[in-house]
Amino acid sequence: MKCSFCGAEIADNALFCVICGEIVGQTNGRKVQKVNLNKSKDDAMELMEDYFDDNSDVTLSVLDFENRFPPSESEPMSEDGASEIESEGSEEPTFVPQEEMKPVVAPPITGETFAAPRSNAPTPSAAPLPNAPTPSAAPQPNAPTPSAAPRSNAPMPSAAPQPNAPTPSAASQPNAPMPSAAPRSNAPTPSAAPRSNAPTPSAAPRPNTPMPSATPWQNVPVQPDINAMRNSVINGFAYRHYNKLDYFGPVEGIQKTFPLFNHCIVITPDKDVFNTYRLQFRNLALKYTEKFIKEYSLLVINLETFLQYFPAIYFSNMEFLINTAMDVLAAENVWTQSFNSLYMRHKADYHAAMDIFNAISWSGANIAVLNVAQRAELYRRVVPSTLFQNVYLDYWRVFLTLVFQLRASGKNIWWGTKEMAANADNMFRNLSNPRFPKEKTHELILQIIALYPYNKPMFYQLTKQFGDTPEISAIRHYFGYTDMSNPRII
Repeated sequence: MKCSFCGAEIADNALFCVICGEIVGQTNGRKVQKVNLNKSKDDAMELMEDYFDDNSDVTLSVLDFENRFPPSESEPMSEDGASEIESEGSEEPTFVPQEEMKPVVAPPITGETFAAPRSNAPTPSAAPLPNAPTPSAAPQPNAPTPSAAPRSNAPMPSAAPQPNAPTPSAASQPNAPMPSAAPRSNAPTPSAAPRSNAPTPSAAPRPNTPMPSATPWQNVPVQPDINAMRNSVINGFAYRHYNKLDYFGPVEGIQKTFPLFNHCIVITPDKDVFNTYRLQFRNLALKYTEKFIKEYSLLVINLETFLQYFPAIYFSNMEFLINTAMDVLAAENVWTQSFNSLYMRHKADYHAAMDIFNAISWSGANIAVLNVAQRAELYRRVVPSTLFQNVYLDYWRVFLTLVFQLRASGKNIWWGTKEMAANADNMFRNLSNPRFPKEKTHELILQIIALYPYNKPMFYQLTKQFGDTPEISAIRHYFGYTDMSNPRII
């Protein structure tokens, strides 16, 4: 038959129209509330399909309602085929007498299995009865009785929602997400943690991001370019600029006196000239030895680099002291020496550092046949502290080469011989002899200073035995023994 309201084709024994939801069948005196379906046919069928469990053994359709709730033959029908039921909004039935209404009895259980309907809008207390709808919720035609146990796919109000169970406000699609579900990972909510490349104001700055209060490039150490420094040193070997600040001109000797032990030590002008050159070139030797150590540490790392760079570093720094000696000779009107001749004379007399280099070079004459272990062992024989001390002595003794040339040119300069140094050392050693008379100590010390004063152990013992009195401090500072613990001061 056709629905009297929308004209849709429906079953002859249908209770209501599946298209418009109007009641068209017999109700047997039951109060049936109008079903509010969607306006389109597809939406209505989709909603009806969601009322039943797709996984159940038996699936109910709209026509199965007749088998569960058969219509009564005595139920009055209207002319258009619809049952006279209670109109919406009225308190009493319009056509059906009150005494003729009978309670609906559920059909007996015969072992047939029916799929439990889904409940998309459960009430907080219990599922409503089919013939006693609540004003706020429309009951479903097949809603179970209160005594029926709820199925697992009909969640209780206090139970956590199932992943595929939609909320009342959501469309009843199987995969519809819950409104309270966590957002997707690629769409973070305001409360979600910010991405790693977008730090919050309270987050620690990145290692390469300066603090807002820091000046750009502040406190950022600049790493030196080792290769550039090495190339600069190597290129400087070819030509060294002479530093005019090292020039101090000719020295004029002055006689000096120092009181000691109620006696007077007299320093003659020729000894004063010698002592002045000695201290001036010692300061230069200290300066260029430190320069040698820096360049050596930068270039020499193994046996190969030692044999390659040591001579260049050694001679390039020696050049400054030889140039200074040449200036002194020129100021003293000595023209018989050139740079090369003076250097060759000095090299022939003072070569302590070159002796170490030659010993290593001769041992590794054929370095190509040495293996890695042999090369490392040969390089370990070079003791840096001993090598640097010998370099310092070779640099400092340029003043001896200078004084020798000045004396050869007729200049009056004191010169200490090896015999004088040996005699002064023997006299100092006799001070520690138990049989030496103590009353002769002061006299012997005065004789040592007059003979050869450049004896560091003697000044050390003098200070230790008699204290650093003003008289002793003055005489030892004059001869250059300012720091008794410095190995460079000898």
